[in-house]
Amino acid sequence: MAGNAATKRSGEATRQRIVEAATARFARTSYEEVKLRDIAKDVGIDVAYVHRCFGSKEQLFTDVLEAAHADGPKLIGEREELPRIFTDETLNRDAIGFGIFICSLSSPKAREILQAFGLREFIEPLAEKLPGPALLRATLLLACMTGIKVTREVLGVDPLASLSAQDCRGLIEGVFEACLAGEVGAVSTAARTTAVTSRRPRRPVASKGPKSPTTAAPSRARSPRI
Repeated sequence: MAGNAATKRSGEATRQRIVEAATARFARTSYEEVKLRDIAKDVGIDVAYVHRCFGSKEQLFTDVLEAAHADGPKLIGEREELPRIFTDETLNRDAIGFGIFICSLSSPKAREILQAFGLREFIEPLAEKLPGPALLRATLLLACMTGIKVTREVLGVDPLASLSAQDCRGLIEGVFEACLAGEVGAVSTAARTTAVTSRRPRRPVASKGPKSPTTAAPSRARSPRI
């Protein structure tokens, strides 16, 4: 029994080391360029063990996102705390999850995983705490946070990039407050419909046969000018 427990602890520790090594890779390299054999080399194990633990790179990437989410700040809070919480995270330049996000944008597969993860772990839980249209408000919060961080940290656009956190905190917090307190107009119905339909699986579009040739209408001849 003691031997089995020790083996289990050793396996869990190795699995954790794999996740940590993969996190470092995904945070500095594009998703497509990350190879399981390189992660295995970082840990000092055979790549077959990585496959045995996670099955695929897609699953390992999902586990990396979940680990970063668990270790990061909690963005789901009470309504009155959300502007401050989101501002703190927007101004946090050490967010490992943001580095993974940026490096993964060029990959269609990674974007698909990120979209599903963001909806499941962030947008839907946050929407439960917001007034309608709740999904739209939650999505706007995420969009504003991501957009500000990209503009400030990745693109380095001034004056936003050069302002200190203290100097721009009030403005950024006001942006998030507007997402929560903005008036709901005719967009609410459309937003609800879009949010619901976007989560439904898309039906395959039936292939259309070749179009029958159409006869162009004869053009009227112009009378020559005299």
